Amino acid sequence: WMRDPKTGLKPKLSHPFSYLPFAAGPRNCIGQNFALLDAKIMLAMFVQRCNFEMVPGQKYNIRSHNYNAP
Repeated sequence: WMRDPKTGLKPKLSHPFSYLPFAAGPRNCIGQNFALLDAKIMLAMFVQRCNFEMVPGQKYNIRSHNYNAP
């Protein structure tokens, strides 16, 4: 979008967030956190309605991560 008609190139923006009015920077979308929370709740509700079973004879590897806290 917005190409120079003579060269056909896109103009270089002065700041990386200059055309992301609702995505980043100090004035990001006020509903962003609510939308992410809503998506997490919907995913949790979907997973609760599913039944997960191990296939007989299937091998799985459990990985544990040990983190040293100060």
